[in-house]
Amino acid sequence: MRPLRRQDNKVGSDPNIVALLSLQLLLLAFFILMTAISDFEQNKVQMVVGSVNEAFDGQIVTSEDVSLTDAALGPIPGSARLAARIRNLFSSTLPVARVERKNVPGELRIELPTDSLFRADQPQLQAGPAVLFSRLARALGPERPEDVDFQLEVVIGVPRDELSRIASEPSDLALRRAGVLARDLDRRGVPANRLSVGLVPGLEGRTRLVLRAFDLPGSADVGETR
Repeated sequence: MRPLRRQDNKVGSDPNIVALLSLQLLLLAFFILMTAISDFEQNKVQMVVGSVNEAFDGQIVTSEDVSLTDAALGPIPGSARLAARIRNLFSSTLPVARVERKNVPGELRIELPTDSLFRADQPQLQAGPAVLFSRLARALGPERPEDVDFQLEVVIGVPRDELSRIASEPSDLALRRAGVLARDLDRRGVPANRLSVGLVPGLEGRTRLVLRAFDLPGSADVGETR
């Protein structure tokens, strides 16, 4: 019986994948460590997370975004560029976020565990999400294309049969967290008339953000990049 010979030639292997995975594991371990000590060194953690986000700028060009630049599709509307930026911001900063792009350009829905945003059993935001919302406010405020407007809806999920009780108890944790989000986004520059924050039944344990960006009528140079 002839012994089996080991095949050393592997098709499609890429040594860069190992390096990339190693880098991602190191970053994951780094942020786990930062989260573990955030209760004791909250200010320092926020500075570190902020510097990392500033370095990467939360903008990662994906193959999906690159395909939009095909000349056959014409210029990309400002609303679509804004939605793509917000999508990349959440995907690169909070991997637990589930981002869905709607069929209408400029519309986006993001869902993520509520506990990934706030400190355990507290209404305060964690350091990482606080920086994330600061960057979100900048993207929707001073860095937003001039020919684009938007509406942002943020809702925190609660048990379906407890919405009435929660609404009548100002000290309820979900209600306090909604208030913290509203005040935080307003303080960071998101216009109040373009923002709505509240509670929604049946989405227990999750927070949903819905962005509806649209191009202003009569806007020129919709394909201009910033």
